[in-house]
Amino acid sequence: ALLPPRAAFLSVFVYLLLGAFGIPIFAGFKGGIHVLTGMTGGYLMAYPLMSFLTSFLANHFKKWKLLPLALGMVLSLILCYFIGTLWFAFISDTSFYYALTLCVFPFILFDLLKIILALSTSVVIKKVLYKSVLND
Repeated sequence: ALLPPRAAFLSVFVYLLLGAFGIPIFAGFKGGIHVLTGMTGGYLMAYPLMSFLTSFLANHFKKWKLLPLALGMVLSLILCYFIGTLWFAFISDTSFYYALTLCVFPFILFDLLKIILALSTSVVIKKVLYKSVLND
């Protein structure tokens, strides 16, 4: 939400590259290509697309302020769920629905709460950044 779409995509892509090279920056202090090719790798692979989509909507529809950012975050979450669950179902040789019951349904409420927190945090950060730029 704070970076332009290309920079948002690239920053998350670099994060994935660092993790792929073994730097323990993924959940549980894990790193390595095996994390990206493992059962939850699809969720991680969705991150660059998520950051691009959220940033694109937030930056191209600025006049509506919070709505495009919220929409971008919700659509990005759905994209993450879809890509990650497809990957999980493929790797674990289970049905898509069964993968949803394991990997999505238990987390929906918590993920929506994180979106609300991210929205409020990004609004505050944008205001602080805007004021600091004006004061320079």
